[in-house]
Amino acid sequence: TTLRDGSSVGFNLRDGQHRIVDTVVRAVASTAVNLVLDHPDTTVELERLSLWGNGNGVVSARGDDGVRIVLRDLLVARNASYGVYASAGSLALDHALVWDNQNGARDISGPVDQGPLVLRTNPFLHDPDNGDLRPTHRSPVIGRGASGGELGAVPFDGDLRTAGLAGVLREDLTLTAEESPHLIQGDLIVP
Repeated sequence: TTLRDGSSVGFNLRDGQHRIVDTVVRAVASTAVNLVLDHPDTTVELERLSLWGNGNGVVSARGDDGVRIVLRDLLVARNASYGVYASAGSLALDHALVWDNQNGARDISGPVDQGPLVLRTNPFLHDPDNGDLRPTHRSPVIGRGASGGELGAVPFDGDLRTAGLAGVLREDLTLTAEESPHLIQGDLIVP
């Protein structure tokens, strides 16, 4: 994981072959990942990135029709302006959580091809405004990546199992705290 705090631009990518993986970019004044791509043989792959609290998340200022841009397993949230923006060309967004960029008004803008799973919900991270981007046990990013991992660069490090509970779920059954000897902390995950 690479942290880039306080700089003006996280990554400024020009034509060529680029792959950025498992990276956190936060608190960058301008843009976390800036793409200025004009050559048709250009390929950009961004995988498992967490882009939090920047001026912009991912911005593609230009793009030739032959440029290939793939964004996979991203968490893009709370950026001051755009979350994911393409002014030309096309971006493929596959398995991502994009939330609360300019208060939700600019989560995804421009010609962005949204793939099979693009969530727009609170990611429930530990303390993201202070740099702790670890998913909590309630986070929707857990297990939602293209390969079954997390969305974003920071993996879940907890335990989703509710210890000591086993049984059968029955239809139309409601248990109250008074009727049960078990106290369940957090969410109950039922496989």
